[in-house]
Parts: sequence; C-alpha cells; structure tokens
Amino acid sequence: MTISVSDSVLDISCNSALQRKEAPRDDFVWRKDEEPHAARRQEFLDKFPEVKRLYGYDMRQALICGMTVVLQLFLAYSSPSWSWGVFLLMCYAVSGTLNHSLLLGIHELSHDNFLPGGRVPNLLFAFFANLPMGFALASTFRRYHMLHHSSQGSDMVDMDLPCKAEAKLFRSSLGRLIWLFLQPFFYGLRPVLLKPLPITRWEMMNWSVQMSFNIFVLTQWGPKAMLYLVLGALLGTGVHPLSGHFLEHLESVVGQETYSYYGWLNLLTYNVGYHNEHHDFPQVPGSKLPALKAMIPFYSTLPHYNNWVRVLYDFVVNGNTNLFCRVKRHPRKNTL
Repeated sequence: MTISVSDSVLDISCNSALQRKEAPRDDFVWRKDEEPHAARRQEFLDKFPEVKRLYGYDMRQALICGMTVVLQLFLAYSSPSWSWGVFLLMCYAVSGTLNHSLLLGIHELSHDNFLPGGRVPNLLFAFFANLPMGFALASTFRRYHMLHHSSQGSDMVDMDLPCKAEAKLFRSSLGRLIWLFLQPFFYGLRPVLLKPLPITRWEMMNWSVQMSFNIFVLTQWGPKAMLYLVLGALLGTGVHPLSGHFLEHLESVVGQETYSYYGWLNLLTYNVGYHNEHHDFPQVPGSKLPALKAMIPFYSTLPHYNNWVRVLYDFVVNGNTNLFCRVKRHPRKNTL
C-alpha cells in the first residue's frame, strides 16, 4: 500500500484542518453500524496472517511494572521526611506519573499480556500492581474494560462513555477543565453507579489485599505515606500529561472514533497510545504494538496524535470538541 499523506498532515495535534469545526451541543454521535475494530481485525488477519506471531505475553512488561511498584513504595516510605512543598510536587510529578503508569499496567494485565497462564496469574499480578494506588480497582476494571472492547460505543454497556448529564453539565470550557480534574472519580464511579455488576470473589479478594496493605502503610509508614500514594492516583489521572489517553475515543475528526498517539510518553504507558492497533488486536502486548503498526500500513494513514498535552489543551480551549463527541450505538439485546 502506498501512503500518500505525510505524518505531519495526519497529526491532529498540529493540523486544524483535520479537526472538527464545532462540537455537538445536546446529544452524542449516534451510529447504526457495528464498532469498527472486530471487522477490521478479521480483514487484517486475512491480509497479514503473520500478525498472529505477535500474540501472547511479554514478561519484560511484568518486570517493568514490578520495578515501578517497588520504586513507588520506596518513595512512599521516604515521603514523611519531605517538606510539604517537595511532597506536593512529588505527589503530582512523580507519584502521579508512576501510579498512572501502573494503571496502564493493570490495563495490560486485563488482557493477560504480562504473564503466561492466562487470567489467574495476570489478575493476581494486577493485585500487586494495584497496591500503590490506594483503591482496589484491578478486578473491577478488568470486567468493565472487557465490555468496552466487546461493545465499544454501546449505550449503557460501554462504561467508558460519559452519560448525558455529565456531557451537559461540563459542556463549557471551564466545565471541561473541571471534568478533567474530576476524571478519576468519573472513571472509577461511573461504571459501578450506572451499570452495577454482581460482586465477585476476585473483587472481594482485591479489596481484602488492598485494605490490608493500606492499613500496613498507615500504621507502619504513617498517614503522609498513604497520602502520597492516594494523591498520586488522583492527581495522575486528572489534569496530567498522561491523561491525554482518556480522550482517545473522542471523535475529533468526524467519522473516526478511535485515535492513536505516537509520542514519547508511550514509554511510560506500555504503548497504550497505539490505541487503534490495541483495539484491533488486544491479544498483542503493548511492547509489540509498534511492530504491529509497521506490519500493517493502514495505521499510518489514520489521523493520530503526537502530543497528549496538546490533546488536553485543545479539548479545554478550542471548543470544537466536548463530551458529546463520542460515538454511541444502541446495544444489542445480548449485551444488556
């Protein structure tokens, strides 16, 4: 395939001609077609069967994630000795970055992309990766994230979608900025409030492990150490450079509902920026997504981002996108 459009033109971050001219005011973008990734996956497998060689797991990602946990816990242990100015800076810049990276490690683990053996070893490792975050989210995230992949855009099934009240309340520029600050609460509470699923033994185990660890930190290292971890989780998933990936399904270009990011922050996020590639082939570990992109020329023809900070800036300031810029579909009966 010959690519006739250069990367500089395809980069939405620096090309306003590609962007939406105005945002919807009162409703989402409703479509009747199926989500694009499943059909595209089969088409690509027919044309590029060698993609299957990339399937599986990458234990090097587990090693990186484990080292991140150890570093984060060492910093939490050290944090009571810091001045409050240094403490707050570290909470945002370091704890926020490391905990956001761990969240995306948990994302990889939800696809069993770290360890051999399938669901159980990856889920147990996710409990370990969860420890520095303060909130037990690994098991619950996995359940709702599988629905996001199997039913992208399905109203009241895909809990990655904002609800209508959310989109209306935070429609203004200031509202969108506030929404970004509150993003960890919406991301964490929206699924369990709008589509509560029966609690599983894995979720109870996750909470038991997490609360036992939290009690240990509070009693042995002190409340400041616990605050370092919790603030890192909240600040790192709010207005933070890594949070640009939360807008990866915002329809910035009319007709395209998933966007990839190819900037250097992928080094901290298990290549979650390669998001079209990930949704097409979730069985491919994040470390191998660049190889997948190189294997299938189609991905280089799609509008993409190279700057997550610019994505956040444009979302707040430009006014041509808002939370209504999400593609929704009426759910199939068997997904309700």
